[in-house]
Amino acid sequence: MKTSREQLWKCSRSGAQSGKGYRYQDHFIALLLIKQWAGQIPSGSVIPEGFEDVVLEFENREIWIQIKSRKSNSFSLNEVESYRKNAEEKLKTLNENKVFEIGIGLQKPCSKITPCPLEELLNSSGEQVVVSEFPNNEAVEILIQTLKIADSVAEALFKSLSAFVGEVSDANETTDFHKRIQISPTDIEWLILKFLEGMDSSAIDTALLKGAIEPIDFNSPIEDQAFYSGVKAQPGHIAAGLIIDRPQQVEAVYQQFKTARQILVTGPSGAGKSSLIWLTANKMASTTRWFRLSAMVKTEDVKDIQRFIKARNPNQHSPIGIVCDEINPTNMAVWTVLAEEASKLPNVILLGAVRNEDLGILKGIQDAEMFPVELDADLARSLWEELKNRG
Repeated sequence: MKTSREQLWKCSRSGAQSGKGYRYQDHFIALLLIKQWAGQIPSGSVIPEGFEDVVLEFENREIWIQIKSRKSNSFSLNEVESYRKNAEEKLKTLNENKVFEIGIGLQKPCSKITPCPLEELLNSSGEQVVVSEFPNNEAVEILIQTLKIADSVAEALFKSLSAFVGEVSDANETTDFHKRIQISPTDIEWLILKFLEGMDSSAIDTALLKGAIEPIDFNSPIEDQAFYSGVKAQPGHIAAGLIIDRPQQVEAVYQQFKTARQILVTGPSGAGKSSLIWLTANKMASTTRWFRLSAMVKTEDVKDIQRFIKARNPNQHSPIGIVCDEINPTNMAVWTVLAEEASKLPNVILLGAVRNEDLGILKGIQDAEMFPVELDADLARSLWEELKNRG
């Protein structure tokens, strides 16, 4: 009998709650997230305690992974086959044509199965088994090599990220399908910065330390009673549910990025340019590591930004995006230089917003695709309905 995702999610919550509190699963998922953040494996939305212990959602496929721990002894072939069969039975109930794959993560090996690296699990189709006895060790080494931080700092950072995974797992145990929490590489970048700010500011890259760019926090809501009075949209307004969705325009910008490296959203003041770029960046946050260009950035900061981008290893699995929600005469020179430098770096994209009255300053920009917007009747009606609902 076929069922909906909502029904399957509700039925799977009892299994999620029974596994609460065990740390190996959190460590395994934290390793997966760190590999995504470092650009070592394809980026996608990571859902701890999804339909399985962890689910990876990509544009055209999903990977459901069961994670099994054991302090001693190996797993038998019958055990591994039973884990796979349980996942297959769940998949059979879904009435969807999407590509689904099954993965098994084990703390101890199975003598009858040759395991694959985590990279192969995400890059290959079919059922795969990964064995990682100490995921924390591998994750800490990645943090040390990427961030150039001390072992003790990397270990503390990994514990912090694992604790965050545990919190998300606990939250997903009791929430509805449509409210499930997904973790993206952009989220991990922001969490790392916040940890290092309190733990070891000397380990923060110069571009971040100077505030030239910063990771984007799409998860912390900004509650603003005056938002519909003309307040400029921010990422936190999405989390607060204040920004009205514009799915057709968001999808159009997203599709445009498949052929363009730089997109500038243009339009008059009040047309929703900032809302559109934040909605688009949020949609792409699972596959792109987004950073926000500071309003105070200077031309001399571009070299620091360029070094930072190179150090984060942008690649086809995990590109980097830079957002500026208001390109104006004050920062135009910086954007122009940054766009020129970014064009030399593969897998780096730029997304900016420009008012119509400032279009004349764009003459020096090369290879930028324009996406014009205006306050049309549909958006005006949606705004009116939202204001009416809020009283």
